[in-house]
Amino acid sequence: MQEPLCRFCFEPSSDQRNPLISPCPCKGSAQYIHRACLYRWIFTDIDDIKLKCSICKMPLLEAFLPALEIVPKKGSLVDFLLGSSLGILFAIHYILMFLLAAPYKSDPNFIGRYINTSQLGLHIVYGTLFFLNARVKNWREYVSVSSKAYSWLLAHHTLSLYLMLSGFRVLTIPIGTSMNMYWVTHKAALVKVNAGLIERFRAGTP
Repeated sequence: MQEPLCRFCFEPSSDQRNPLISPCPCKGSAQYIHRACLYRWIFTDIDDIKLKCSICKMPLLEAFLPALEIVPKKGSLVDFLLGSSLGILFAIHYILMFLLAAPYKSDPNFIGRYINTSQLGLHIVYGTLFFLNARVKNWREYVSVSSKAYSWLLAHHTLSLYLMLSGFRVLTIPIGTSMNMYWVTHKAALVKVNAGLIERFRAGTP
């Protein structure tokens, strides 16, 4: 029986990290292809990523496609809630703070309690939405490109939150900014991960 060969490079499988696979219904000499050869072909043209076999014209099996990150679309509901809507939430937050301040002038601690409680609520809502929607496939690459940005963001957020709880109420503004930046940082990291993966695939590394 003839040894299976890659239909692109006409070489057999000699590396377990780069096996011969059958990503489409093609049979015979066109049945097998190295994973690296497939990825190199898919990303030959970044503006025309190929997801169908050039011979049988059938879609490539999803199990054999490269695991690129799905970057949330700009303008989607999730993107609006996590990336754009905090400005609206904090505007409402400050309007309520000043409207509620008048009846409670005799209680100087009211504003502090209100800000702390509302901040806690916003953190819980935002954190829940973020972790439900921040999906990552390639964790090693993701951590590599985002760890520095997240470290600075967490440090800024933690310090601002500590100072706010210590009485510096005006720091609710930078806290709002830092919450918003978690989603911005996440999306930027996904784009960087995809760029790195595509560059690796085009070089023929599986």
